[in-house]
This record gives sequence, structure tokens and C-alpha cells, in this order.
Amino acid sequence: MLPPAQRDELREQIREVYDHCAALCGEDRFSQAAEVVGEMIDSAARVLGAESKPVLALRGRRAFSRQLAGDHRSALPKFEVLADAYGRVGGPHGEETLDCRAQAARCRNELGQVTEALAGLNGVLDAARVVDGDVSENAVELRRDIGMLLLAQQRAEEAYDVLADRRGAAAG
Repeated sequence: MLPPAQRDELREQIREVYDHCAALCGEDRFSQAAEVVGEMIDSAARVLGAESKPVLALRGRRAFSRQLAGDHRSALPKFEVLADAYGRVGGPHGEETLDCRAQAARCRNELGQVTEALAGLNGVLDAARVVDGDVSENAVELRRDIGMLLLAQQRAEEAYDVLADRRGAAAG
């Protein structure tokens, strides 16, 4: 356990990293933002634990920054590892777990792995429906993403079924 002064200092350092990251992202300097956050992760993990909330949040920020930079190949495994960690910490249906799984699927789509992306998004949609229901903001966003992927594959009828929320139409 850290003494209060060191805990406060670490919190301040993490806040400064978030501020710096936000400023870089505001300038569309996403790769640099990922590097700034990445520099803090190891030291914070040594002190707080690799699966502490602040460290997982830093890792998430790095993965999102990589994704925004268009580095989907690097972001994908980071989201997958994060989804597993969040699954252990907050459960398989936790908001962060599902979000990381969805982002991993979106990375797969950007890498041309459309079948895997559809399967991933459908899996997240199924889990989101259990947690939030069919018309939650998350479920609607996931259905939109799935529908757009299906449209891109010339699968308009399946896309319509997903967007209209007719179950079972787009198994992937």
C-alpha cells in the first residue's frame, strides 16, 4: 500500500498524462497520444497492479489512441487483452468488457477480417441485449455497425433485418 503522499502524486501524474493525451488527440496526434499514455502504464502497473482500474483505463486510452491513429493492427491485440482483463475484473457482461470486444471487432473489420468482425459484433450484441435490452443505446449502435458491415458485403436484406431488429437474421 502506498503512503497517501505517493498515491496523490501518482494520481496527479495520471491526470497529467490524461490531459496531455487529450491535448494531443485534440490536435489529431493520436500516435503520440498513445505513446504518452504508454509511458505511464508500466510504472502505474508496478504500483497499482496490472488490472487496477486506473491502469486498465490507461491501457484503454492507449488502445483507443492507436485505433484513432489508424493503427488497427496494433490496437486489435490491445483491445483483446483488455477485454479479457475487464472480463476478469468486471465480468463478461461488464460495460468495459463489451466495449473492448466491440472495438476489437471494429479493428478486425478495418483489417479486412469482415467475417470475424461480424461474429464479434454479433456476440457483443447478444451480450448487450442480456444486460441492457434490445433498444439500449449500445444495442442500437451495435446493430447499426453490423448493418453497415452487411451492406458493405451486398447483404442488404440481412442488414435490413438487423437494423429493424428482426432476431437471428445476421448470424455472421
